Amino acid sequence: MAGLWLVEAGCSKSNNSNNNPFGVTARVNSKTFHAFQTAAGLYANYYQVGGVGTVNGDTVFLTIYIATPVTLNATVSTEDNAFAEIDYVIHRSNVPYASYSAFQGQKGPAYYTVTAIDTAKHLIQGTFNGVLSQNGAVSDVPDSIVITNGQFNTSYQ
Repeated sequence: MAGLWLVEAGCSKSNNSNNNPFGVTARVNSKTFHAFQTAAGLYANYYQVGGVGTVNGDTVFLTIYIATPVTLNATVSTEDNAFAEIDYVIHRSNVPYASYSAFQGQKGPAYYTVTAIDTAKHLIQGTFNGVLSQNGAVSDVPDSIVITNGQFNTSYQ
């Protein structure tokens, strides 16, 4: 599932508490990630929630894949579900430079919790964190990154 995020259509459950402002935010190796653009979509087996931001002068794509069906307020581990994944891709000069992932059977662990979902308004909200490992051998970036205090609150198609 690793890749860039796109928007698709669909719906399933209904509940929303909207306590977080819209967007995707996190701490990545003690640096702040705040998406200046977000998008989300519902696919056959997962929601895809993504944000684009800037960290250390690099453009970064952060994507959370949320397995369906969603159980509200349940912590899901990327080790336990084939459709749970978190990706972090650093772009330099407008091309992918280094990528990190946590997904089932390899890398991680990473976790997410969906705290609210409103299928009538197409909104999804939750938290995420974890350790993502580099997908390759780029020498001037760390082998892994630690994501803490991750939050998402966005609309989906």
